[in-house]
Amino acid sequence: MRCLLLSIAIAFAMLCGPAAAAGFSRSGANWKMVVTIPDGKGPFPAIVLLPGCSGNGPTPVKAGLGAHVKALMQHGIASAVLDVLSPRHQRSICASGTALDRYRQEAAGDAVAAAMLLAEDRRIDGRRIGFLGQSFGGSVALLLASKNLRPRGADMFRAIIAYYPWCMERYGHSLHSSDFSPPVLILAGTLDKWTPAARCRRLRAEPGSRQADVRLFKDAYHSFDLVGLRFQLIAGVGGMHPIGYKAVATEASRRAYLDFLARHLSR
Repeated sequence: MRCLLLSIAIAFAMLCGPAAAAGFSRSGANWKMVVTIPDGKGPFPAIVLLPGCSGNGPTPVKAGLGAHVKALMQHGIASAVLDVLSPRHQRSICASGTALDRYRQEAAGDAVAAAMLLAEDRRIDGRRIGFLGQSFGGSVALLLASKNLRPRGADMFRAIIAYYPWCMERYGHSLHSSDFSPPVLILAGTLDKWTPAARCRRLRAEPGSRQADVRLFKDAYHSFDLVGLRFQLIAGVGGMHPIGYKAVATEASRRAYLDFLARHLSR
């Protein structure tokens, strides 16, 4: 009975939520994105999404991104799924600290360029664009939030969501400090050994900056929102790391970021 009720609720949400316009592609020098815009009268707020270090290709990554796009669409929010690895002929950079550092910086610039192009669409409200990143993408998200580290133009992102990011030792001017300008929501699992949330919780906002809101989800590993991802160990910087999907954590984290966006991307 519970499954039946859940299925009915999901079907009702799909019928009542805004329909999505067919996805279309846009690209830049070293990036490409697939944009999905709700049908109806805009302009709509929009979220740029960037996955982790395995890129956009793996099936669980596609499923996880697709689920986020669907949830955003049902709440009247357009999406742009960004790909920064395949245009650079990279399949995975998970095991290379050098590549992660290099492409994190470059991807932050790509995200700004993608958002600027997105804002040119008359159906998009350029004053209400946010960013959602997973793992590597979550680390890019925190660069975009930092007044000290972000590329020019990143202030157009009005809200930042970072799924299980690698929090650096400093974003501001001292150890364990942060200088985030837009609102920042960090979503992480308590069992994440790859990018431990403790690093993020140590960050303290400098005067005039925003303190990140760090939410932890019980019994969840790294990549817990990648739909269908079986529990496994994956090679990455620092060794082998457990990853796996956790439905309860995924649903709770999605409710958290939808509420966050309702507060920070409202008109």
